[in-house]
Amino acid sequence: MSATTVTDVHYLVGRQTKSAEVAITAVTQLLALMEICAVDRGVLEQAIALGLTDEGRCGAGSICDEVGAGGDRYS
Repeated sequence: MSATTVTDVHYLVGRQTKSAEVAITAVTQLLALMEICAVDRGVLEQAIALGLTDEGRCGAGSICDEVGAGGDRYS
């Protein structure tokens, strides 16, 4: 998944629960299960070059899988 997913989860859980602590716990659990992929300009350009134009395949996770950008973990 992309780093923006992590920030989205933090925001949504925090908003729903009104608790920063619960939001951090949710993000911590998510990071224990998933890898964060780097999606930068080069990765997006590769996705375009591969013809990944439909929404289902152009999600950040799919782009990472298709162009081999997965596996980099950022904290």
